[in-house]
Amino acid sequence: MNCFVAADRIVSLEQLLIMSQKQQGMVEMHEAPRNQILIFWLLAGTLHETGAALQELCSAQVVKKMKKKKTVWGPLNSLRGEWNTSPMGSMMRNQIGHHLGETKYYEAGLAAVTARRKRRVTLLKASGSAYHDGRYVLAADAVLLGLNIQKADMVRFMSREKKAHLAFPARLTEAFMEVLRTVGIGFVDARTT
Repeated sequence: MNCFVAADRIVSLEQLLIMSQKQQGMVEMHEAPRNQILIFWLLAGTLHETGAALQELCSAQVVKKMKKKKTVWGPLNSLRGEWNTSPMGSMMRNQIGHHLGETKYYEAGLAAVTARRKRRVTLLKASGSAYHDGRYVLAADAVLLGLNIQKADMVRFMSREKKAHLAFPARLTEAFMEVLRTVGIGFVDARTT
């Protein structure tokens, strides 16, 4: 069942990302990018955990019950393999997406940031005196440098995954409906068109 929680989380995070992008011209200049970066980190971590959840389906031998393994399970299995073993996904989940990260990465990144900027760094970018409309750039820059993740690498990772994760909820639903049909369990499809 955790695959369905993952599907809901992926759709919710994607929707929040779209809303943040639409809002970009309406809010102060630091809020939308901060929100988009955080959503991106959470989404990357969720994709990695979704790969592990799909692996559990394999271990539970759910796939063996499917009559249409190739057409229904094939696309999910491909995602499972990629998301479950992605070094970028694992790093994003464990260090910045679902956890706050290990101190050693912040220390290494802070040393790199201060070396680049000759010990003068920007802690916070904000549009006013309120912190809620700002972004702590030093922390984000430091952890990314400490992890040796370039922003361009993150963008490539997510743009590659975008099509796959947008299709995931529909593929997962199709797979479970196939399993239920195969084992003779009736179900109600309550989607509306």
